Amino acid sequence: MARMPRETITKSQLPEASEALKQDMTATDALSVATNNYTAERDLMNQMWGQIQMADAVSKLTTVVSLQKLAYIKESKLYRALRGKTAHDKDGDEIADVGTWDGFCRAIGSSRTKVDEDLTNLAVFGEDALNHLSAIGAGYRELRQYRQLPTDEKTALIEVAQSGDKDSFIDLAESIIAKHAAEKAGLHKEVEEAQANYEGLVKVSETKERIINDQQREMAKLRRRLDSMTPDEVGADLRQEVAGVGYQIEGLINTDLMTAFDALADHAQAHNCTHEEFMSGLLFGIERALLAVRNKHNVKAVPDGDERPDWTRDDFDADAVVAAALAKEAGHVQ
Repeated sequence: MARMPRETITKSQLPEASEALKQDMTATDALSVATNNYTAERDLMNQMWGQIQMADAVSKLTTVVSLQKLAYIKESKLYRALRGKTAHDKDGDEIADVGTWDGFCRAIGSSRTKVDEDLTNLAVFGEDALNHLSAIGAGYRELRQYRQLPTDEKTALIEVAQSGDKDSFIDLAESIIAKHAAEKAGLHKEVEEAQANYEGLVKVSETKERIINDQQREMAKLRRRLDSMTPDEVGADLRQEVAGVGYQIEGLINTDLMTAFDALADHAQAHNCTHEEFMSGLLFGIERALLAVRNKHNVKAVPDGDERPDWTRDDFDADAVVAAALAKEAGHVQ
């Protein structure tokens, strides 16, 4: 087999060749680092896989891996390096794929829910504080409550937990939780009252809107009715409406006003006094109001079967009417 001729680099090509060599070396170094990182991560997971298999799905997660390491594994998704591997959980049930977060948590003898709860507590309290809180007897339910506390109260609890005084810790924790429970109850009551007020306003608004809508519908009906009625029919309706107002006023005078005047008369007789001037002034005001209506609309004094107003008749004496009205008013004024 014939040998390929060796390529010769001229002096002018040396800088270009040198730069290409540097680029090749940089790429090689980057590949080497990536390979080493991948190898380290793969070795870490293989080592852990061996620990898991040796522990036979142990019941305590900390015997296999610490929470700090678990946090790193979850964040970087290193558990995917075990994809396709099978195992058995602590109850002997088969795990189809350890390379998922759920499968990995089961493989180390725990559950995804429990591990996620542990990692949340770790992120909130820190490893040292979490150890002290656990040592003092704080369980998952208590830690869940403590996570919701303001920073200063959370710090106070951790300080007492670090002292190891369990009774003081319990007293402080109970007082803090009771205080927040009372505040929560107060806020809940305020929310209920605000909701009740809102619902009341809504009902009032709905009632008002319903009344307005009803009135608008009635007005629309009335307009349609008026548009379709003859002048005589409209006049008859108007007379009926005005008659209702008049009967109401007449009824008030004949009942309420008469009863009130009877009471005044009884009082005057019983106590030897008089309310004459007061009653006269009151009636004068009513009569003057009636006279103003009569004069504004030129209404005759007494109905006599003649639809014509008084002032249009042949026997109408305008001067006599004016003189009588003035005399009457002057008599009340004196």
